Amino acid sequence: MASFETQVTSLQSTSTRNPRRRQRNDSDSLRQQPQRKRSKLSNDTFTAPSDARTNGNVTDGLNGHAGQRVRQHSTSPRSQILPVREKKQLQKRGFKGDGSAVLTENANYAVKHLPSLPERVQADDFRGITLPSTNYALALTHGHAVVWDYTLPTAAPTTRTFPIPYLPKAGDPLPLGSLVTTRSSSEIGLVVISPTSGKITFWENVDSAETLNLFQQRRNGVEGSVGSLLSGETVVNIVNAEHAGFILTFSSGRLAQLTVRDTQGRPHINVQHLRTQGNDGSGGLFGGLKTVFGGGSWKRSVAAVKTRFSGTRGQMHVVSVTETGMFQLWDIDWSGQPAFRGSVEAHDDILNGVRATAGHEIRSQKESLKVLDCAIVPGAGPRGTEVSTLHSHHGVDFLVLVEVGDTSGLRHVLVELTLASDVAQVQRVLPLHTHVAPSTLRSQWKPSLLLPKPGHTAFIVFEQGIVLLSVTRRNDSPEAQLFMENHKLPEPFQDVVRFRKDKVIGIGGCGEEEFNDKSRQSGCIVFIKGYGIVRITAHEPSDNNQAVERSRIPVKSKMEQAVFYGSMPENILDFSKVSEIGYSEEEIDEAARTISDEVLNSDTAFISTIAPSMEHQLSTRAKALHCLAVHMKQNYPPLPRLTKWKMMWNAEKLAAARVVWQTYEAREKSSSTTQRPLLAEVVGMLHERFKTESTTELDDLDPVRRWFVKDVSRMEFLVPWGFNTIKELYREGIKSREAIMQIVSEADDLLLNIMETVYAFRAESVDLYGLGSESLSDGILTSGHEGLPEFWTSRYNIMVATKDLVVLAREAADKYYEAEGDGAPSTGLVNKIAVENTAMVSVCCTIYIERYRWSMAQKDEQPRVYGQNLKEVFERVRYDLIRGLAKIGQAYSGMELAEKYGDMRTLVDLVTAESAYLVEHLDDEGTDDDQKARIQDAIQDLDARIAGYFKRYGQKWSNAYYASHIRSGRSSLILDEAVQRKEHVTAFLHSNPLFYKIGWMNEVLTSKRFGEAGRMLVNVATSTETNLWSRKVELSLAKLALLSVKEGTEDMQKSDLKEGLQASSEELELVGTQEQLYNHVKPTLFGALDQAAELRLVTERFG
Repeated sequence: MASFETQVTSLQSTSTRNPRRRQRNDSDSLRQQPQRKRSKLSNDTFTAPSDARTNGNVTDGLNGHAGQRVRQHSTSPRSQILPVREKKQLQKRGFKGDGSAVLTENANYAVKHLPSLPERVQADDFRGITLPSTNYALALTHGHAVVWDYTLPTAAPTTRTFPIPYLPKAGDPLPLGSLVTTRSSSEIGLVVISPTSGKITFWENVDSAETLNLFQQRRNGVEGSVGSLLSGETVVNIVNAEHAGFILTFSSGRLAQLTVRDTQGRPHINVQHLRTQGNDGSGGLFGGLKTVFGGGSWKRSVAAVKTRFSGTRGQMHVVSVTETGMFQLWDIDWSGQPAFRGSVEAHDDILNGVRATAGHEIRSQKESLKVLDCAIVPGAGPRGTEVSTLHSHHGVDFLVLVEVGDTSGLRHVLVELTLASDVAQVQRVLPLHTHVAPSTLRSQWKPSLLLPKPGHTAFIVFEQGIVLLSVTRRNDSPEAQLFMENHKLPEPFQDVVRFRKDKVIGIGGCGEEEFNDKSRQSGCIVFIKGYGIVRITAHEPSDNNQAVERSRIPVKSKMEQAVFYGSMPENILDFSKVSEIGYSEEEIDEAARTISDEVLNSDTAFISTIAPSMEHQLSTRAKALHCLAVHMKQNYPPLPRLTKWKMMWNAEKLAAARVVWQTYEAREKSSSTTQRPLLAEVVGMLHERFKTESTTELDDLDPVRRWFVKDVSRMEFLVPWGFNTIKELYREGIKSREAIMQIVSEADDLLLNIMETVYAFRAESVDLYGLGSESLSDGILTSGHEGLPEFWTSRYNIMVATKDLVVLAREAADKYYEAEGDGAPSTGLVNKIAVENTAMVSVCCTIYIERYRWSMAQKDEQPRVYGQNLKEVFERVRYDLIRGLAKIGQAYSGMELAEKYGDMRTLVDLVTAESAYLVEHLDDEGTDDDQKARIQDAIQDLDARIAGYFKRYGQKWSNAYYASHIRSGRSSLILDEAVQRKEHVTAFLHSNPLFYKIGWMNEVLTSKRFGEAGRMLVNVATSTETNLWSRKVELSLAKLALLSVKEGTEDMQKSDLKEGLQASSEELELVGTQEQLYNHVKPTLFGALDQAAELRLVTERFG
C-alpha cells in the first residue's frame, strides 16, 4: 500500500477550523454543496470523550459532527501531527513471490496458505474480514482491531492496531466491523460495532488514526450508536453497501442502513432502519406487489443480506432473504434514506424445485427447508450494463444455499433462482454431493456462500471444509442437446477441500477476492483459527464444458494431491476421505500404477528433475511412493495383487537407487584412488535402449545423475552390465592389480547395495502394500508365484552375472592375498572383497531359489521343467560357492550359510576341512607355542560346534557327518564315537544296508545285541556281498551270533531266532556247494589272463 505523507504544523489554538468560516447546522448540511477535495479538520475532529452519552441518535459527540473540545492534559499550545493525503490508486493484487505455501493444487483449483497473519491475532479468538477491492484484512478480537496487508510475503506484517473503545462483558460475541474505502482516495477507513451495546466507532484513515493514537492519550474516531436495541437484541452482521454505507442485521431480523459520512463528505454516523410500512412497492423488480408485512412483522430470521448497484445513479439495491425463503428489496443511497420496494415468497418454489430433482423415496417424504445464504449472480456485461437489468423483465439470478432435512438426515443444495417482477422461478438445482452434513452435532459456523467474480465457481464454506461448485451453464452445442435429451448430461464440476479436525480450531471468517479481468480466476479468503489465512483460487473452466476434469476430478489427481501435499506436516487439509463421487476399481488401479511409474521415472510435474542434490531428489520420490502406499491402504479398496507387487517393485528399486547413489557419491569424494568410479563406466557402457534420451531439461545433468533421475526403472540392467564392464575394462588395458581389485570391490558394492536393499525392503514393506498374507523368506516368496510376472531380481542375466562375479571376486582375493610389490592392492581392500564374498554367495543363492520357484509355479510345462532342472543345478552351484569360501579364509561364514540353507553335506565338508586344517597346523614344526594355543582353542570351539550340530539338527546332521567318514575312508572313527554318540551312530548304521558291515560290530561292541548283529550279517551276506570267502565268514559269524543268543539271556523272538539260524545254515550249505563248484572249475581257469579269457576257457571246457 502506498505510504501516507504527514507534516508537522505548529498550532496556536486548540481548534484548527477557519475562525472566519461559519459552523453549519444539520439543516445546512442537507443542501447540495460542491464537494471539497479534502476536509481541513484537526486532530480533535473525530474525538469522542470517554464519558460521552450514547443514545443511538444525534447527541452531543455521538452524531458524527465534530464538536470543538478542549484537549485534555494540555496547558499550552502543542505541535500537532496532521495527515496530508494525496489521491492514489488502490494497490493492485499480485501473487508472484507472495511467500505462500501450496496446500493442494490441481487442474481446477489451488489452495494456498498465506504467511501474513499478525501474531496478536494468532493467539486469540478473532473475526476476520476482507475488502475485495483491496489487499487489506481486518481482524477483530475482544480487545483490538488489527488491519494489515494480508498479501505481503512475510509472517510478521506491519499492522495498524486499534484498541476497541468499549470493554466487552464475559460471553459477549466478537465485535463486528468492516474496512471502508472511497473512490476518490486510496485511504482505508475502519468501522467497528459492538454487537451487544450497538456502539459504533469510525476511523476515517487507519494510518493517520494509528499515528495519532501513538502520540495522544485519548481515543480518536467518530463514535455513534445504532439506536435503541430491543431486549436481548444484538447486531449480528454488517454488509458493505459501497458508497451507500453498510447494512446492519439484527438478531431480531431488523435491518438498518449505516452511513459514515454526511452530505458534505465529513465523517458522520447515521443509522436508519429499513422499514416495510408505508410503501406500496411500486416500481422495480417487485413492482405491483403490496408489502406483505404489517406492523411488528419485522420479527424474522434473516439468512442473508446482499447489496448491488441499482440502475439509478448513486443508488444501491438491498436484498434480504429469510430462512424460510422470503426475499425483500430496498433502494438505498448515500443520503441514508432507504425505500422499501416489495417482497417475494419463494419457499414453495424452492422446495418444489428440490423435490423435483430428488429420488422417488425422498420425494415422498416430508421435508423441511432452511435457507442458509444466498449470492447474486454477476451479469455478463460491464457494471453499467449489469445493474441496469435489475428492473427489467429478465429479472435477477440468485444462488441460494439451502439445507433440506428429512427422516434420513440433513443435506445441502444449491438452487439457482430467478426473481422477476413478483415471480420466483427455479432454474436448476445443484445438490452438494461432496459434502455430508453433520447428522447430530450442529456446527457453530454458519455455512457461507461466496460467488466471486467472474462468477464461474461458487464457494460454500463449511466448518469442516469448503465445497467448490461450477455454476457455469453448459453451451448449447448439438452434443449437449443430445445429452440433455437422453438425460445423460454430466453434472457440473464439484469438489470439497476438507480440513483436518486436529489442525483446525474453527473458521474466523471468509470473503471474496477480486482478480484482474485477464486472469478470469475466482477466489476467496478463509480465516482459520489457530492456523492462518487460506486462499482458494478456482481456475476458469475450459471452453469444452464437457471435459472430464470439469465434471469431476480424476481419481489420479485426487491421489496426487494426497501424496504430494498430504505429506506436508503443516498441511491442514484432509486427504484421507475419498470423494463421494464414486470411482471404479479399474480407474483406481490404473491411477495408482500410473502415479507409481511416474514417480519412479520422474515423469510427474510434482517432482522436479533439478533438485539441490541427487539424494534430495531420490528421497523425495521415495517419500512420495511411501505416501502413495499408505494412502491407498487407508482410503481405497484393496488393489489387485499384481498391482500391489508392481508398486512395491517400483518402491524397492528406488530404495536400492538411494543406497547405490550414496555409495557412488562417497566414492566420488574419495581421494584414495584415481580410478574412475565403476558406476560411471557402467552407465557409459549401457546400451542406448537401456537409457533415456537426453532432453533440454536434462542437459545440465551428467550421465550418472541423468540415469538416476529417469532410468531407475531399469535397475535390473546394472548388475549384469557391472560384470560386463569389468571384462571390458580389462580388455581395454587395465592390468594394474590395485585397479583391478578396486573395480571388483565396486562391483561387489553395486551388487550388494541393490540386492540386499531390495530383499530388506520387501520384508519390511509387505504389510504396507497389503501383501501381509504373502509367505516371504529372505525377501522372496516361498509360495504363491502363480499370476505374477518374472521377478526383476531373478532374471537370467542377473543370475548368471552374480554367479560369475562371486567366482571372480573370490579368485581375485585368493590371488592377491598378501601380495607384495609395486601396484599390489592394499590388505584392507583384499580383506574387504574376501569378507563380502559370503554376502554375495547368499545373494546368489537367493536369486537361484527365486528363479526356480517362479519357473516351477508356471502353467506351461516347459518353464516347469526348466525350474526343476535349475533346482538340481542350484544344489551343485550352492555346494561349490559355499565350500569355496574356505579357500579365502571364510570357512566359518560358509558354515553359517550352510546352516541357513540346511545343506548338511556342505556343512560337514567345511567342518571336516577346517578340522583337518587346524590339526595340520597344530602339528607343524614352524608353529610356535602361542599359535598352538590359539589353534587348540579353535579346535575346541570347532568340537563344540560339532556337538551343537548333533543337538540342533539330530539325525540329519549325523547321517551326513558319518557318511562323510565312510566316503573319506575313516570308518573306524565311527566306531570310536559309538560309545559317546551311541544313538546317532546306531541310527546312522541302520539307515542303509550298505552300512551293516560296520553296524554289526557296533551292535556287538556297544549294545551287546548279538541277535541284531546276526540279522545284519545275514543281510550283508545275502544282499550285498560278492566275495565268496567273505560271504562264508559273514554267514559263519551270523550263525555264531545267533547261537550265542540261544545260549544267553538276550530277549529275541524265538521265531526270529529260528528263522535266522535256518537262513544262515542254508546259506552256508549253498556257499559250500559254490566252493566245490569253484574248485572243480579252478584248474581250467589256470593261465587265463583276464575274465574274458576265463569265460572262454570255461565255455570251451564245459560247453
